[in-house]
Amino acid sequence: MKIIDLDEQSLSLFLICLEDWSDDMKEAGNRKEVWYSKMKDRG
Repeated sequence: MKIIDLDEQSLSLFLICLEDWSDDMKEAGNRKEVWYSKMKDRG
């Protein structure tokens, strides 16, 4: 397994749980993005 820092391209895929094909993830809106924004500075 390779661990990488999230760049802009990887971040967008991460925020949809690597399920860009899923309609359920599209309906979830930006909840994960809001969570990530709060938590990223905590490490």
